[in-house]
Amino acid sequence: MVGIIPSETEIELKKLQYKLFSENIPVLILVEGNGRYPMGRIINEMMAAFDPRGVVYGHFRPEKGIDSYTYMRYLSSTPSKGKICLYDRGWYSSLIEFDSDDEEVYEDRLREIQGLERYIVDNGTILVKMYLDIRKGSFKHDDGSNPGKTAGGCGELDDDLGKDSDYDMRDRRIASMLERSDLPSSPWNIVKVEDFETTVTTAVRGIIEELSRRPRHKDTDAGTGTREEYPNPREDADLTCRMGDDYTDMLMGLQKRLALCQCELAKSERSLIIVFEGWDAAGKGGSIRRVARALNPRGYRAVSVSAPTDEESSHSHLWRFCAKLPKRGHITIFDRSWYGRMMVEPIEGFCTDEEYGRSSEEINIFEKALISSGAIIVKFWMEISAEEQLNRFNDRTNDPMKRWKITDEDWRNRSKWDIYEKYVDIMIRQTNTPYAPWHVIESEDKKFGRIKVLQTLVDILDKEIE
Repeated sequence: MVGIIPSETEIELKKLQYKLFSENIPVLILVEGNGRYPMGRIINEMMAAFDPRGVVYGHFRPEKGIDSYTYMRYLSSTPSKGKICLYDRGWYSSLIEFDSDDEEVYEDRLREIQGLERYIVDNGTILVKMYLDIRKGSFKHDDGSNPGKTAGGCGELDDDLGKDSDYDMRDRRIASMLERSDLPSSPWNIVKVEDFETTVTTAVRGIIEELSRRPRHKDTDAGTGTREEYPNPREDADLTCRMGDDYTDMLMGLQKRLALCQCELAKSERSLIIVFEGWDAAGKGGSIRRVARALNPRGYRAVSVSAPTDEESSHSHLWRFCAKLPKRGHITIFDRSWYGRMMVEPIEGFCTDEEYGRSSEEINIFEKALISSGAIIVKFWMEISAEEQLNRFNDRTNDPMKRWKITDEDWRNRSKWDIYEKYVDIMIRQTNTPYAPWHVIESEDKKFGRIKVLQTLVDILDKEIE
């Protein structure tokens, strides 16, 4: 099929594509519209203008709200270095399709979207936002006819078919959305849809202009930087807590209750994310095993987080966690998590000062978006003293059955205890939010720590899933 874009325009676009590839710069092109027939055809021609080896298409059906599953689909589809992703609809569809009078919920959704875009741009991706302004009756077929809902052919889908009855109302809502989300770091490129050839060429020229004028100015008002504004529950930790003789009975009872909670979660529209962080040898593994023992394996997965792979390193920081988040009714247990960005990475030089400086805000926005749309996040910090850690390290070294648990890296990290403690306290004070608080588990006595983990989970699930 012969393209309709002028050859010199297509050549110019491909040159830009190759340049961005050589510089390892990812590009995300987000195309939104007010939901009428031509979107599929226009996007199809826009895609054809690129070298297909370096561009990926993603179609997201309009959502009435961003839930945890939708949110992770957006993030997990973002491009790797040097690649281009074209989203046929995206996170703005939730605002276009918003059908509630609750302005507070709408404002929350808008803030989450702005935070998502800020994260994408700050992490080095060029974000091009294009809105196809399709007026009623404005688009004509090549033969001059006006397409109806039964029109067949080039790429239209059922969600491309708008409803004339709500068109004016949608127009007003969309105009407000476009105005409020037109940021210096991610402005809108509005393309008025007219005849097919002119529209496609205008859209491609808009992409060329956006890609040509990078690096782009960042929105100086977008980020607030790191703030230590929340209480630190580590300060109240009582490491003298010990478990009594009723450990076995309490363990079995809490595991039975947790199993029942999982059944209720499975019937709900919610998901559970359990995060374990803490000192080496603080009892994360033992607690995770006691939690998992109570669960049906069909409804949970446990993820051990280590150094990122080459593929993971080619994406932004949170990308690798998105594919591991639970779907509705399911549970994911993280043995270490995205909080490595606020501890080991800055200490060991695995991230820049700028990346560390914005990490707490990015994580808070990430967790808020998940929670406000149905996910339950429970974050545990496993607390022990430096003296107890030394005892456990020595026990592992001297026990042939446990020696595999101790490494040279563990000893090296221990030598930096004071440095890590400083970063841990900053992390907790910046991310101990009311919607995703940290639960400090005194684990000097391992049995006490395990019981407190199970009791905390059961109490939270009883409250969240009535």
